[in-house]
Formats: sequence, structure tokens, C-alpha cells
Amino acid sequence: MDKPSVLIAVVLYKCNLEESQTWASLIVCRDHWHEKTRVLVFDNSPVALSKSDQNQIASTGNSSGYLHSPDNISLAKIYNAAIQKRNGEDFLMLLDQDSEFDSRFFSEFYLKANLHPDIDLFLPYVVHNNNVVSPGNWLGYKGRYWKNLQTGIVDSKNLTAIASGMLIRFTYLAHDSMHFDETFVLYGIDTYFMQKYSKRRRSAFVLNYELKHDLSIYSETSEETRLFRFRNFFSSTLLLTKESAIKRTKALIYLFYKSIEQSIKNRDIRYFTTWFE
Repeated sequence: MDKPSVLIAVVLYKCNLEESQTWASLIVCRDHWHEKTRVLVFDNSPVALSKSDQNQIASTGNSSGYLHSPDNISLAKIYNAAIQKRNGEDFLMLLDQDSEFDSRFFSEFYLKANLHPDIDLFLPYVVHNNNVVSPGNWLGYKGRYWKNLQTGIVDSKNLTAIASGMLIRFTYLAHDSMHFDETFVLYGIDTYFMQKYSKRRRSAFVLNYELKHDLSIYSETSEETRLFRFRNFFSSTLLLTKESAIKRTKALIYLFYKSIEQSIKNRDIRYFTTWFE
């Protein structure tokens, strides 16, 4: 079976290689890669990885490398930078630091990519609390979980997905130098990409493989972190609906409800005062 070559872009933040589930998964899968597959680690941490860790990255071969950005630049900028780092690879794979998978992920991808050379986007699925949280549907102003898992070829219209685990064909990416909108800081980056993809391609492919993914949105976090995420979610929703008056109106109603809900839930009026910032 032919194995497409992949440029694997891994994003770290305040995490060394030993702590990264993604890195552990990649090492397990290494023997199943195309010989020209390589890894680029983008580190957003204030302090760079140790020389030992950097050497470990380089040891994966094929000019695999490490790029440190202590300014914690946005994921959109990192993803766009990764696109520019192509050196003949067939696909770009996006990964965060907390994804868990095994060699079956690559085997399933190789098989389906060969069977469907006309499809440019391949996605694993992610489950949380018995809900398929990725892929999902975009309702124009908010996302909705799938009630039932769908694998195989799916309509890209109104499709959304978590970026981590995406495999994107470089022939698609070659048509645009900025596929990820850099005005988004955290949330909305993957949704924007999927909206753009759906305007150019009719179909994507959902692999019959579950990616284990740490969904920070559901994790127990500090009050300040929860507030920061809500504010970012608020601004991202407005950005995603800026081109449609109807969608913007629905978004404003939805955000008004969410701001009240979160203020009551967290007993913090700052969620509601996000409207005035």
C-alpha cells in the first residue's frame, strides 16, 4: 500500500516531550510512516525545550525540526507557518500536545487517502461523554454535536471539526497562502477553516478511527481561565458571523443568553459585562 508523506505539525505550550501524549503516540507510530514524513514541533512556551528534547525531535529524521516562539503566537499563525514549511510532502497533519492515537490511525488514513485521491481533507472523530464532538455541524452561529457517528465521505456544507488530527492535502493548501484567519486568537480557527473549505470542496472524509483528545473546554480550570475562554468564544462567534446579518442577529441572541447563563453559573457578573468591553 502506498503511504502518502506527511508534514506533522505539533504545537506545544508549557509541556516537554515526556509530558506530551501526542509525542508518545508519534513515537509508537514512527515505523509506519512514509520515509519522507517529518515532524515540526512549534513550541509556544515561555521557556524553550531542553537540548535533549530538541535533539530527540531532530532524531526522527528527514529534517524534522523545532521552532520556539516565547510570545505564544496564535494557532492560526502557526498553522499558516506550517503550510509554508512544506518540502514536497503530500499532506499536512495538525496536532496539539494532548492527542492520543496508535498506528491504526495512520493505517486507516493511508488506505482511505489512496482510495479517494479526489478528497482533500481527512478527519478522525472525537467522542466526549458519549457525544461525537468532532466532526459536527455549524449552524451559522454555533456548533452542534452529531447525534450519530458518520464515517466515510460526508458533505462539507455546514461541517466543522477540531483542528487536531486533521490531515489536509497540500494540493488544496497550495491555492492560498493563508488558510487560517489570524484575527482569531483561540476559538474559531478551525471553524473558519472548515467554512472556507466547504466553499471550495463539496466533500471531506471521516476516518473510522477515534482520536483521544483532551478537550480543555470541558476541563476543570481556574475562574480566570474560564472567563478568558468565554470572552474569546464571544469575540470569535462575532467574527464568524460578520458576513451575514441574519447569522449575526442569531449570534447576538445566543451570546446574550450564554452571557447570562455563565454569569449565574459562575456567580460572576464579568461574563455579562463582556458585552461592554
